[in-house]
Amino acid sequence: MNATHLLVVEDDFHLRELIREYLQVYGHQISVAESGETFRQQLATHRFDLILLDLNLPDVDGLELLAELRKQSDVPVFIVSARMDEPSRIRGLELGADDYIVKPFSARELELRVRNTLRRNTATQTSCFTGWTLNAESFCMTHHDGRQEHLTKAEFTLLKLLVAAGGSLVPRDELFHQLEREAGVNSLETITSLIYRLRRKMGCNKDNNPIITQSGVGYRILLDKN
Repeated sequence: MNATHLLVVEDDFHLRELIREYLQVYGHQISVAESGETFRQQLATHRFDLILLDLNLPDVDGLELLAELRKQSDVPVFIVSARMDEPSRIRGLELGADDYIVKPFSARELELRVRNTLRRNTATQTSCFTGWTLNAESFCMTHHDGRQEHLTKAEFTLLKLLVAAGGSLVPRDELFHQLEREAGVNSLETITSLIYRLRRKMGCNKDNNPIITQSGVGYRILLDKN
């Protein structure tokens, strides 16, 4: 199994090295960035499984970097910052941070949070529903009979959100909020269109329709039984 690749974005050299050394003990591959410029350089040349992001960087606010990142990637991001104020925490989570850790922090707790998030993320890399497998690496879904359908970013994001809900109903407003952030969807009506396109790609009919609509409320998906 390949080591998970983490990016530590932190301008404090001693803290950056402490985090690097501690997480390496647990088998993670670590790259580092000390500024917004080096953060962007790292993203341009590497693929990461999780990012630890400080907010108080010398050349840019970390929240600005997070907003940039979310326009192109849904890689898990932990904000690790000395900012304790509620507006910063709320804004970070609104922009798509998966966790917000206030300095000083326990290195052991940080590693456990990282491990748990990576485990959940890995579990959704390949997900199965009514004969289909959704693959996050290739943005496609493959049927057990060999058929393969490529998905747009919006289609993939919508399907990913439904699968991640584990078969539970996902409200339209919640879907819209996530699709707006991750895929640039700008209206609730677009969700209806995306559902229609996904059903067509799956070859759905009245007797075989894994995406269930609860009128005026939201959608859920039928998952394969383990």
